[in-house]
Amino acid sequence: MEFKRIDDETVRCIINEDDMKEYNIEIDDFLKNKGKIQEFLHKIVEMAVDEVGYNPKNGLLAMQVMPLPRNRLAITFSEKGAEGMEDILHQINDALGGDGELTPESMMSRYEDLSSIEKIEAFDKFIRNLIQDVTDEYEEQQYKKNKDENKSKEDKKGKQKQTVDSNLQLYTFATLSDVERFCVILPESWAIRSTLFKNEKEQLYYMVLEKGRLSKVNFQFVCDRANEYGKFHSENQARVAYLKEHALCLIDKKAIKVMKNIANG
Repeated sequence: MEFKRIDDETVRCIINEDDMKEYNIEIDDFLKNKGKIQEFLHKIVEMAVDEVGYNPKNGLLAMQVMPLPRNRLAITFSEKGAEGMEDILHQINDALGGDGELTPESMMSRYEDLSSIEKIEAFDKFIRNLIQDVTDEYEEQQYKKNKDENKSKEDKKGKQKQTVDSNLQLYTFATLSDVERFCVILPESWAIRSTLFKNEKEQLYYMVLEKGRLSKVNFQFVCDRANEYGKFHSENQARVAYLKEHALCLIDKKAIKVMKNIANG
């Protein structure tokens, strides 16, 4: 087993096929043998104390189990955000073992005719989609929870937050430095559709932002940051068409990523 400390409250354990054989654990057990898995996970937490000095303080741990290639598992457990994470765990538990259609028995029946590799791939896809759904909901809950506080901060800066209802947003920036400062604060892993124009007559930079596959909460975050360093201009596609005709296109695709790379040297 390979243990990795993510932060003070979070640890990830990578379990390979030999580890599972040693503890007589199979992928199917995570769906149909709750008692066996609870005992196994308890041992994992105990080992983390010795391996990386993990010291859970509150007793209540949030856990996520993710199948990996080559018949491996990633088990992540954390005390962080206890209230919000507990809600997530309840949602996962309800989906896998509640009164709905996604019970462990119904899950296993779907996989009966699949090979071991196909079964792992199907389970992997289901868990990834499920975790993404509850993660998005958790992010939205946190976003709403901090809404008043963030609004107060924006008001102090003399700027009002722009509620995003459209999948396309257009912002103006006074300088290229403002564009860079906006780009570098955004998460590296987010694939944000973006185009950068310059209007020579107005001496303004225009950044087109498109939601794409981002969650609504994450796209709102991007637009909020754009409103800090620039100014909301429009959400009209016709305005973008006008820029294509009358402005200089500096970066046609992945403008945020390109500007981030430039800023970071």
